[in-house]
Amino acid sequence: MTLESPAARFDAPAESGPAGGTALLLVGAIVLGSVVGLTAPATSAALSGGTDLTLIVMISLLFFELRLRSVVHAFARLRFMALAWGANFLIVPVIGFVLASLILPDEPVIFAMLMLNFLETCTD
Repeated sequence: MTLESPAARFDAPAESGPAGGTALLLVGAIVLGSVVGLTAPATSAALSGGTDLTLIVMISLLFFELRLRSVVHAFARLRFMALAWGANFLIVPVIGFVLASLILPDEPVIFAMLMLNFLETCTD
């Protein structure tokens, strides 16, 4: 009997990290936005209208990195899927709602974006 690694079982590449440098892109966007916001307040005020759309697009684009074959194989493991779905769609959104309610009760736009972030979860 041979033991096969999870990477081989799901036909995933052996290297770690998101494909295409998505992590680097996200960190770069955060740093760039922070620098612009701190150094040019007038520019940041003009650009802040596109924040919601930008966040929705960035979060949604993370799903394009999923490999269909891996998703199909994962559904064959019911216990794993039940745990992943329970955590992603029950536990994390409840924790997110509680935290957002405590921290951002008077900021409906930021509250909605934070809830979108908690509801649009993914497992890597």
